[in-house]
Amino acid sequence: MLNDLIPQALHSDVNQFLHELMQLGQHVPTHCPYCQNQTFSQTRAEPLTFRCKACLKYFNPLTHTPFNRLQPVAWLTRILCDRVNRKTYQEIADTLDCDIKKIMRRDKAIKKQMQLHFPDVYQWYCAHNDVAGQFNTNPINDALSAQHQAFKQKLSEILTTTNSPCLYCHSPHTVKVGQRATFRCDRCRRGFSLLRDTPIMRLPHADLWLTYLDLLVAKHSNYAIASQLCMNSGTIGTWRRRWCYTMQLWGFESLAIWCQRL
Repeated sequence: MLNDLIPQALHSDVNQFLHELMQLGQHVPTHCPYCQNQTFSQTRAEPLTFRCKACLKYFNPLTHTPFNRLQPVAWLTRILCDRVNRKTYQEIADTLDCDIKKIMRRDKAIKKQMQLHFPDVYQWYCAHNDVAGQFNTNPINDALSAQHQAFKQKLSEILTTTNSPCLYCHSPHTVKVGQRATFRCDRCRRGFSLLRDTPIMRLPHADLWLTYLDLLVAKHSNYAIASQLCMNSGTIGTWRRRWCYTMQLWGFESLAIWCQRL
């Protein structure tokens, strides 16, 4: 699912960067990072620490890197993946049960290392998590575009269904009511919806749903969408949460992550 959110051209670089993050702190250095002397001894196994016999300074494999003193190292990979999945600093901090400043410091180190060795990934990563703009400037990749079209097709098929057996008595004699795939059975007189058990079952303005989805995938803000659809921005915020949850229910998890509010 992570690769669905990353442009195809960057998959190799991102995977390599993730591999390097997972290997941090495990290699034995060849020399002291302070005096370049090659004679040193190990003083601690966890975290791996050495002491130079020439300058007598302590160091570790992360000394003179952006990740120096950032323990535990395993958090770095977790933070990177969570940020790609559009989790906020506070959400990550709550998951790891730590102060938000620790998450922000580690993400800053990740960006610095990324900028030094993977500049293309760095540019995409910064734009992907940009909260200053009205909408994200990263173009949607092919995998997400395919999910977008598949989701719209499924929704369109449900909305354009003109006849459906009763979900209660299974009678074929039903009548469609309104535009939200709602029907009434002529036999048991009960009403039902093909969107039953979804968060969007009672959402109004079904005629605007497909247009709203296009704006959502285009990364427009709630305010921008509300202006174009002549609706309240608070209502649009509620819609965003319900539509993202519906995407998850229907198996479009990557699309749901992409559409979450920045």
